[in-house]
Amino acid sequence: MIQGSGWKVGSFRGVDVRLHITLLLILPYIVFITAARFDLLARSAGLDPGMLALGPAAWGVIMAVLLFSSVLLHEFGHVLVALRQGARVRSITLMMLGGISDIEEIPSKPGQEFRLAVMGPIVSLGLSALGFGLFRVSTNPNLSFISLWFGQVNLVLAIFNLLPAFPLDGGRALRSVLAARMGRLRARSEE
Repeated sequence: MIQGSGWKVGSFRGVDVRLHITLLLILPYIVFITAARFDLLARSAGLDPGMLALGPAAWGVIMAVLLFSSVLLHEFGHVLVALRQGARVRSITLMMLGGISDIEEIPSKPGQEFRLAVMGPIVSLGLSALGFGLFRVSTNPNLSFISLWFGQVNLVLAIFNLLPAFPLDGGRALRSVLAARMGRLRARSEE
């Protein structure tokens, strides 16, 4: 059902999970790019494309689903910290350029805001480590292929979100550090 900013596809701990219509643009694009660059992707994992059980389009679908699953888990990192801090979280919306957690208000204490901001990138770094770890120990070419890609994508997701630019997580973390040093009002004017 479409409401507000997307289709509600479920909920977790009272937080609606929504898919924005822009996903209809990016998901086919990811499948297309994967299919077009399939040989290069396989060879970058040290594999002959013929060793893989699925075709380029099927891998593209798997990669698209894993990408947005990674974004969802990243956002749930923020949500679980917000809920633990007593904040109300309305929804998570996944869209073309990532995800947004609709948290009712910014925590009043800089330390709380910092923890809230960095938890998403921490989740992404953990997922990246999982992907790279599976790649290193796997003897199955299919698992090696997808786990390397998963590790790389989550590493990029973490690094991108840690850029010190608002409204990215790094910008929010920087604001919390500035607020702790110079006060909340002055830190907000530095954004």
